[in-house]
Amino acid sequence: MPPPTTAEEIVQKYLDMPHPENDRTGETRIARLAVLEELSKQPNAVRAIRDALAEAEDPKKRKELVEVCGREIQTKDSAILLIELLEDPNGEVRREAISGLRRLSSRITRRGQSRMARPADFNRKEAERVIREQMQKGGTKSGEAKTERDSHVGRTMPLEGGPDFAPKVEGLIPHLIKAVNDDEERNRILALYALADTRDPLAQLELRNRLQDSSEKVRFEAACLLCEFRDASGLAELQAALQQFQTANEDKRRDPLYYSHAQRLLFSFERITGKSMGAIPPDPNFLSDTRERPQIDERYALLLRNWATWWAWQPDVEGD
Repeated sequence: MPPPTTAEEIVQKYLDMPHPENDRTGETRIARLAVLEELSKQPNAVRAIRDALAEAEDPKKRKELVEVCGREIQTKDSAILLIELLEDPNGEVRREAISGLRRLSSRITRRGQSRMARPADFNRKEAERVIREQMQKGGTKSGEAKTERDSHVGRTMPLEGGPDFAPKVEGLIPHLIKAVNDDEERNRILALYALADTRDPLAQLELRNRLQDSSEKVRFEAACLLCEFRDASGLAELQAALQQFQTANEDKRRDPLYYSHAQRLLFSFERITGKSMGAIPPDPNFLSDTRERPQIDERYALLLRNWATWWAWQPDVEGD
């Protein structure tokens, strides 16, 4: 059979491929997405995806079609389809639509818990090595850990400031604000990140509005993201989270998200105060050597305790 040459043929080939439920390694998914990537070369790709979505009932197929629409076909037509899918009854499909709109509207290239821009020569392993060495020395004075680390791995640029580049598609912020009101908590959180990546004042305003969200997790993420705008409006939420982290029992500290959120909190405090209590360790859940975990546990406890002490005597921070 000759290879597919039109968008419709590519989509049909994808739909005919196996979609096993027990694909633990993701090999069949990788093969399916490789086929869909060919749509980026086709002028009628969005129309072909729209037609397929109208017929497809399998949630996995619908999710992957939407995923490739946002990742590989970054056009205004793609944005229009993704906006329509914010109304889809399936939460996973809506999530992929939000993710696609995030790619199309983003004006920064920041990733990870620190949400910092890294230079091209940044070496994460080297950064973690420097942090471990500092921890073995028994801590450092305020600001020195970060300075020493950066001298080893290259300049680390804070997120504060304007955007890095123009969005792929203009005018998407009102639709991201709509997505922040999604019924599903994790979809609302993803929409918050999408808004923060636009670096727009309207996004900052909506992040402030989310401090009133019914979900504690949404409020926490909104407060952290506001710090990227040097906006301390969510300080009360962050201080409440600090208290929870300090009083967490062993079971809560074993939660996979405990240290991920603790990192977010510590980086947020650094942003709005301009201070550092020392190097922030990596998430111990991702360490290859589990013997390092007790030391990192102690380091996190020390950082959280130091911030609690600092806030106790100097609680006022002004945001922009």
